[in-house]
Amino acid sequence: LSDVSNVDRRSPQLAQAEAEAEAEAEAEAEALKHIETTSLVKKPEGFSCPPCPTQEIVDAYRKHLPALPQPNVLNAARKTAISARWREVCVGEKFTREQGLEWFDWFFSDVARSKFLTGRAASSHRRPFRATLDWLMAPTNFAKAVDGNYRETA
Repeated sequence: LSDVSNVDRRSPQLAQAEAEAEAEAEAEAEALKHIETTSLVKKPEGFSCPPCPTQEIVDAYRKHLPALPQPNVLNAARKTAISARWREVCVGEKFTREQGLEWFDWFFSDVARSKFLTGRAASSHRRPFRATLDWLMAPTNFAKAVDGNYRETA
């Protein structure tokens, strides 16, 4: 018998979804290289978005979601995606740096309560899905998570 311990047991659909999410994040990062930051969101008069504290946002992800895959590399694509979500939140709400960090702390704690996003949802026919930082920072996934699409209903 051959050794099957190294066989990838992910379903083709899960592998495809992960590949699509990663490709979407990379495409967004590439597109953002050519767009001025101020053109991404309408900047309120007299408001200046604080610089993105990328490492502190990653630290909040690690604090609330230690069981999920952890980013070991903070490359340009990740920094770009995190910065884009930071601007969406801070400009939209006119947040200070501290308020923005509190918001991301809340966001990751909200994600931690989701059985689906944290791989705790029961599934007999496939490996549980587990969100990654890249997946959460992709524009459409971020919006769905913020909107509460992955919260359990009582």
